[in-house]
Amino acid sequence: MRLLDQTLEALRGLDVERDAAAFSEQVLTHNPAPFREAPGELSAVLAEDDPDAPRPVDRLGALLLARAQLRLIKEIPEHVAELLELAREGHASPHVRCAVLGALAYLVQPVELVDDRAPGGYGFVDDCIVLKTMRLALARMGVGVTLEPGRELRALSLLALALSPADFERMQHLVTHTWNEIHLLHMLPASVAAARARKIETCPLALHHDWSRPGSSFTLDTPYLRHGGFGEVDDEGITIDFAGGGAVHMTPGGDISAYE
Repeated sequence: MRLLDQTLEALRGLDVERDAAAFSEQVLTHNPAPFREAPGELSAVLAEDDPDAPRPVDRLGALLLARAQLRLIKEIPEHVAELLELAREGHASPHVRCAVLGALAYLVQPVELVDDRAPGGYGFVDDCIVLKTMRLALARMGVGVTLEPGRELRALSLLALALSPADFERMQHLVTHTWNEIHLLHMLPASVAAARARKIETCPLALHHDWSRPGSSFTLDTPYLRHGGFGEVDDEGITIDFAGGGAVHMTPGGDISAYE
């Protein structure tokens, strides 16, 4: 619990307006391509909202997106509280408890796919995707989580826009493994799953998470991260369109106004 408390303290200390600039610089370093293709009107839209914002279009786009991504990352403490309730002894099956503790163990590991120490909260992008994937898996199984699947699936892809192309691919491997984990665990005897859960709880830093290779999907509805880019821009905000369909609408200030 000490490790979890320390991580949650760091997350609660993030400030969207203060940290968005540092976060966006990380995004531009790792995945600049979508922001080079942002429509020219983006500069004018954002300039009305923040006259002091940096003027190059790609940086303005990254700053806007960083605000939205940070707001999703700020949901992590709420997700943790929900998952901790499920992880309590007797509140769920040993298989579910083991899967949940595995996702929480990923959160407290400081150096994972993305280093938690990266500036501006950027290091929590992968943690947020892992926790949201676990919640989607639990909701699909009807276990203790209430959410809007469409909203959460778009949130996964919006977060993944922050990742480099190589990390995007690795993140998909990790999403697939996270999704599969709960199904694999249900193949184990309850006593074995319970023993694994106790081991994770005792030493969460020892748990290995695999993003080095793709895994076979166990279900037809495994979440897939979608590449995205800037769509329509007008006075009411900006749209991020995703390959294969779906979109997220944001206000000029970086608030998410709608998912579709």
